[in-house]
Amino acid sequence: MVIVGAGRVGAALARALSERRYVVRALVSRTAAHARRAAARAGLETLALGANQLKRLPPSRLVFITTPDALIEETAERLAALPSVRPVWALHASGALTSEALAPLRARGVIVGSMHPLVSVSDIVKTGAESLRGAYYCLEGEASFMALNIVRDLYGRHFRVDAAAKPLYHAAAVMAAGHVVALYDMALEALARCGLTGFDLRGALLPLLESVVKNLAAGTTHALTGSFARADAETLALE
Repeated sequence: MVIVGAGRVGAALARALSERRYVVRALVSRTAAHARRAAARAGLETLALGANQLKRLPPSRLVFITTPDALIEETAERLAALPSVRPVWALHASGALTSEALAPLRARGVIVGSMHPLVSVSDIVKTGAESLRGAYYCLEGEASFMALNIVRDLYGRHFRVDAAAKPLYHAAAVMAAGHVVALYDMALEALARCGLTGFDLRGALLPLLESVVKNLAAGTTHALTGSFARADAETLALE
């Protein structure tokens, strides 16, 4: 396989799949130097190419595009224009975009789809690879069969959504992850105004957040505590 895009998801995916005996034949990033660093962090010995070196890509049955969303369609167009690159399958890892972003490759006879990991991927490659194992994956498009095989090899679980539902799916993921991070940062700022510093500031809220996540496993009704759960109007008015 070839992975185009060597950021957090691309590097982590390369490591996770190589540990499951997938052969990553090439890793592509903005520059060859960046691709080499990503390959080294992932513990891979593979062809490292810059975005301007796509003509050097080796033949591969599967191309996985893990670039930023804004570059996926452009990357698909550039790959489709290369006569030497004729994969059987092409997948991208965007949570918001559908497989239609790979239409230039579909027009060349490639079976396309999307496979989005519903997990927060660390910029530490080893940790990111570990988070991909056992994660949930959202599958969409014609290449779901190939994506399903990859998910199974990563010991993951999957669900499918229609293309029209991808924006709503992505919104749900953003609310559950990005919004939580933003609220946590706001809570840290509030504690800082209370006088907390250093380790107390960084660590005081983590046990609380971890307990909420644990309680959520039993449902939102059981996870809601404090003033909201008690309907304590007077306290809420103070907040």
